Amino acid sequence: MWTLLSDIPVGIDKGRILSALRIPDDEGDDSYAALAGVMEAALGLARPKAIYRVVDDIRLADEGAVIGGIAFRSKVMAVNLKGAGKVIPYAITCGKELDAWSSRIKDPYETFLADNVKEHILYGAIAHTMRTVEDAEGVANVRTLNPGSTVDWHLSEQARLFELI
Repeated sequence: MWTLLSDIPVGIDKGRILSALRIPDDEGDDSYAALAGVMEAALGLARPKAIYRVVDDIRLADEGAVIGGIAFRSKVMAVNLKGAGKVIPYAITCGKELDAWSSRIKDPYETFLADNVKEHILYGAIAHTMRTVEDAEGVANVRTLNPGSTVDWHLSEQARLFELI
């Protein structure tokens, strides 16, 4: 059984995004004004969502693991799952509303700003989801691993991960 999180709070740490983009905290600056406009529009539209499920059917092997009946090939995963009683696969999105809005932006600089704003909203949704999972499922020390993030877990296995979710 999966759990859907659809009431994820939306916010952006203005100082963090200004710093990340190296934009001065000066309302008179053109870049600041452009970012402020993009942030305002994005915050009004963003509807981040997450889905996860708890899987306690885990079998480890030297070459990977079988989780919920689906085989994954990654020695790193197998090592990280040693002693784990459960796996909690998840997917998180900043929301189709935000993606649809940003795909209509024609100006390259505003597109760049919108992509960064979406990324910051997504980071907030990830943090919220991790806290929710830790609280709801009674887990601590959550470790994350995703296809393509290690030398031996190829991005092509992402489809299997979605199968599992």
